[in-house]
Amino acid sequence: MPFIIEGIVAGLVGTFVMTLCLLLIHKSGWANADMVRAIGSAITRSYQNAFPVGLVVHFLVGIPIALAYLTLLNIFQVQGYWSTIMAAGFLGFGHGLVFSFLLLALAEMHPMERFQQVDLQVAFAHLLAHVIYGLGVGVVAVNV
Repeated sequence: MPFIIEGIVAGLVGTFVMTLCLLLIHKSGWANADMVRAIGSAITRSYQNAFPVGLVVHFLVGIPIALAYLTLLNIFQVQGYWSTIMAAGFLGFGHGLVFSFLLLALAEMHPMERFQQVDLQVAFAHLLAHVIYGLGVGVVAVNV
């Protein structure tokens, strides 16, 4: 499969499992992990119509990030089924750490009050979801 197509598929799969993870965490009430609506409402300034906009943006951002993950896996010549999946999960962990710190630092700037309060549970939910994203990208990388 050509690299770009692999990146698109990996981005779609990774973003899907990440979004599902965040939605399940949010629906459970464990943390306010409604990232899709947070993204959408940052753009629309409205909670009501934020989900479709946030979903499109989330998936569009997930694709180039998957391409970056695949590029790093190629640069480091990661080979083997489990090695590839675990390395991609590790990339997700690093990405999630950076994102979680940014989330903690910048959430108060969100235009909607419901997304301005971020605690360690929210940060951990996003860290976990980024690991899941990486694992999803890794599964695609070993199966093409």
